[in-house]
Amino acid sequence: MIRTIASIAFGLLVATSVFAAEPVTFKDRRIAVLVGYPPGGGADATARLMAPLLAKHLPGSPSSVVENMPGADGINALNYFSKQVKPDGLTIYVGSANELDPVRSRSSVALYDLNKLNFIGGNTRFQSVIVINKLAMSRLLDRGGLPVSMGTAGFPRSGAQTAAWGIEYLGWNAKWVTGYKGTSELNLALERGEIDMTSGNTNEKMILNLISGGKVQVVTLAGMAPAGVPVVPEFANAPQIADQVEGKIRDPIAKAAFQYWLTINSVEKWLGLPGGTPRAIVETYRKAFAEVSADPAFSKGAAFLDLVLTDYRHFDEAVKILDRTPQEAVDFMSSLLRKQGLAVMR
Repeated sequence: MIRTIASIAFGLLVATSVFAAEPVTFKDRRIAVLVGYPPGGGADATARLMAPLLAKHLPGSPSSVVENMPGADGINALNYFSKQVKPDGLTIYVGSANELDPVRSRSSVALYDLNKLNFIGGNTRFQSVIVINKLAMSRLLDRGGLPVSMGTAGFPRSGAQTAAWGIEYLGWNAKWVTGYKGTSELNLALERGEIDMTSGNTNEKMILNLISGGKVQVVTLAGMAPAGVPVVPEFANAPQIADQVEGKIRDPIAKAAFQYWLTINSVEKWLGLPGGTPRAIVETYRKAFAEVSADPAFSKGAAFLDLVLTDYRHFDEAVKILDRTPQEAVDFMSSLLRKQGLAVMR
């Protein structure tokens, strides 16, 4: 059965590996936290929240500093981190799903090897949701009726791409409507009746307000709820796209593409150490990361940034899935969207 790795019950477990005889300590040291994006973005905000908290729980309570190295959507910084940073535990990296995506990690300018990174932990994404105006629901599965309009901002992001699977494999009678500037504008368009259907996340207040107002309903969720993500009542019984397409995707490349898409949908920001870092240091960081999640000082910032932490194994598994994804599967979504009438560059 096709499942997203987000359905695996990864807990924030304290590492139990046996350390070397010499205990790891960072007393009187400073930890550099490298971010491949400019200040103000999600990766930067995550780094600035996590850096002092992680340092607090490391042996010796070192100081910490966040260093931004923007360029090439994170590739430049991760290249530098992988090739030039000493594996001594004094520099960690905060990245995003972008650097893990084969679209970038397999490009000629990407010099890093994801399999050599030592993931410390990170956070999962809230689930993507497709919602529809209740008055249009009867048309969604009526091929002879007026197509439901699926609104999106430019090239459909991963959450909106849920509709592409629905159109292709569930027989949704829908057409794409582009040109909106962003999520807020799409939600307003749905509320005003300019479009029939759009995507959002299960933590978005406007989506919740539209549902509670009785005007829209949930069509499907992208994947299974990650462990630790609170189940919002409005989505407790909502269908999952992975269950809905079960047995309907038969082509091997399409199956691999679906698994690839679900995997990218399940990862968000992550923290890592370079390849070659001694195991004792890696385990020390993983233990500190687990302790951060239980730190009261983490709760306020986590709520503001919508962070739901998960441990390193979530990202190790994601990299394994992405690494074995054939290039044809990576390119599959673009061809699917072209087939559905969107102008996608080849």
